[in-house]
Amino acid sequence: MRIEKLYLNEIGPFEKLQLEFPKCGNKEKAEIHIFTGPNGVGKSTILYALASVLSSNDYFNILKRIKDKNSSVCEILFENNEIIILSSLSDLKSQLIVNSPLQFIDKNPYLNKYTTIKGDGKANVYTLACPNYLPYSKDYKFSFAAFAYSGYRTISSSNLNTIQEMTDNPFNNSLSFTSSYDSAQLFQWLALTFAKEALSEKQHNQLKADKFRGSIDRIQKAIQKITGLDIKFTLDTEPFGLKLKLITSEEPLNFDVLPDGLKSIISWIGDLSMRMDLINWYDNNIDIFERNFILFLDEIDIHLHPKWQRKILPAVQELFPNAQIFVSTHSPFVVNSVSDAKVYSFDIVDNKSILKSVEDSKAGYSYEYVVEDIFGVKELFDLETEDLFKEFYELREKMLDNKNIITVDENKRFIQLANILASKGTEIRDIIGREIRQLVRITGRDIEL
Repeated sequence: MRIEKLYLNEIGPFEKLQLEFPKCGNKEKAEIHIFTGPNGVGKSTILYALASVLSSNDYFNILKRIKDKNSSVCEILFENNEIIILSSLSDLKSQLIVNSPLQFIDKNPYLNKYTTIKGDGKANVYTLACPNYLPYSKDYKFSFAAFAYSGYRTISSSNLNTIQEMTDNPFNNSLSFTSSYDSAQLFQWLALTFAKEALSEKQHNQLKADKFRGSIDRIQKAIQKITGLDIKFTLDTEPFGLKLKLITSEEPLNFDVLPDGLKSIISWIGDLSMRMDLINWYDNNIDIFERNFILFLDEIDIHLHPKWQRKILPAVQELFPNAQIFVSTHSPFVVNSVSDAKVYSFDIVDNKSILKSVEDSKAGYSYEYVVEDIFGVKELFDLETEDLFKEFYELREKMLDNKNIITVDENKRFIQLANILASKGTEIRDIIGREIRQLVRITGRDIEL
């Protein structure tokens, strides 16, 4: 199951927006679509709109972005020509499939939900089944799922008194970005997985034990790949509880003392893996990490050092190869980190957000190129240095123009600027030296710094 198109009318900063999401990537890696642009262009709005359509009851994020209840529409086209529309309107037509009859499927006090009569109905059934689902219910089985996370998530230490099977609905708050199971739920699932591994080994069922161990190992390896830290989850018996073991540290660490970036990564990757494991799937023989699902990630790089920003998407792309992933980011390190992704750049024109360009991701390009080409930042240095450069080049151009006579004070200021800039570091000193040599060669002036 995948999303093919999105249509928004009077939602957030968008007057009208239609996006197509072509298949990208290869069979061994997840399909990724990246939204970028200045603050206020609606990157998060797009994610909230996509997630709200698949949600059964969490419409808050999109409701507060509705500009006009008499015209606001959010419409998504899934594969196999299935459409779901959220709108306060009672009389509307699909904008993505012409002359396609609609049927009403759900209503809350603020939004109506419609779907096309055509299509396979999988997304429709999904949104209706999720709120009523229990992990061990035989009434609901799923062929795909959808989840949403934000980089503002965190995790904290929690007491673990017992190990027991989990019976909560794994779809609770699964599309709310920040709300989720609390840390105790994740720790319970990790401890339960450790216990099942140990019990399977005691029963001489190594195949089953390897399956349970493999789930934890793959989470650890993904986190290690992002952070470069050699970590392991450990289940201590005295006192009983779950901790994180850094190989470079002598003692296991409580989660409270971990850096925010690491806590965020553990929180959402662990939560996602847990939910995937608790769902009752049509085919239980498929590894949870190989499942088909849709993932929305809102600025997951927010707490991460650039070294980790470079590695977050490649690790996720490899960990969940059959996912369709939608990402918002301000980081050139994220945009530059993956190949075979699509990058959607937005800008504000006349107080409205517009789609500026759709390009392939920039793996293989320099960060300098990405910053200028994708993010539109042409300046290479801090604002103070850029202002000094501006004044320096204005005086240089005046010296090169035979029609202008440069004054003694201007000449002194030019030399002063050259010395100030050259003192800022080797890179700038080389630039200034090159410019001075060229100026001397062209004009014959005697310039000494």
